[in-house]
Amino acid sequence: MSKFDKNTIYAVKCILLGARIHDASALCDKTDQAMRLALFKFCQSANPTVFEDISIEAAHQGYATIPAQMLREKSLEFLGDIDNTFVSEFLTDKVDELSDVRSYFLKCLENANKRLSIWRARHDSWEGFRKLTEESSY
Repeated sequence: MSKFDKNTIYAVKCILLGARIHDASALCDKTDQAMRLALFKFCQSANPTVFEDISIEAAHQGYATIPAQMLREKSLEFLGDIDNTFVSEFLTDKVDELSDVRSYFLKCLENANKRLSIWRARHDSWEGFRKLTEESSY
């Protein structure tokens, strides 16, 4: 995975956990198209067999490109064990952002679209992470 920078890997993991591609792209300053390509490359390098199976299934269903949801359904195949670094950085960023409401509000006003996308990406990926942990505890 060394061909991806830290922010891109973070964004891809967020997508696999439930974030929208558009929102996650704000985490690493990529276009939606570049983010989708990074997602595909990440998944393909993490588990080529599963990625190919999903690609074939998507083609049989008439999709020109693989929908992110199809990759999310097999996210554990690509993520493996969620490392503690990802979780601790994710939680630290979230707590730091929300702890100073005034500063957070000013940042949102300065760059509202980007901040909204980042928040939604984190929220959606947190919900996806929560669902994965609930499913794996059964």
